Amino acid sequence: MPDVFPFHGEFGWLENGDYLLLGESNLLQQKADIEEKYIKDIAENNDSMLRLKEENKFLQFYLKKEYRF
Repeated sequence: MPDVFPFHGEFGWLENGDYLLLGESNLLQQKADIEEKYIKDIAENNDSMLRLKEENKFLQFYLKKEYRF
């Protein structure tokens, strides 16, 4: 059939998400939750890094001042 009708998509309905396997929707939801947590954790980590740099910027100031010729 693919030779005659190359765009037929004979079994495409199995992969398009209309007919999920038992438990597949739960796994897809878990995946979405993991991705959401990852994005949140990365944002928190970036905020922590910015806060740390702000709290310790005086150290860079003194290092630059001390070694200026």
